[in-house]
Amino acid sequence: MTTPYRLQPTTYSFPSLRSLHTEHNDEARRREFKTFQRSFLAVALLAMFSDWTQGPYSYALYAYYGYVSG
Repeated sequence: MTTPYRLQPTTYSFPSLRSLHTEHNDEARRREFKTFQRSFLAVALLAMFSDWTQGPYSYALYAYYGYVSG
């Protein structure tokens, strides 16, 4: 029979040790995450835009090969 509880690492068991460790890293993590968000958004928008511009050509290609919608 398994228990639904897991043991936590000791560094996270004591709030004082955890707060000392993460206070300095919180600002760095926020900056890294914002940088990641911006780069991800730029790539995602570029991919969506390129897909959007290919739409009319895809329908023309389907019509050329005889595929009908409906």
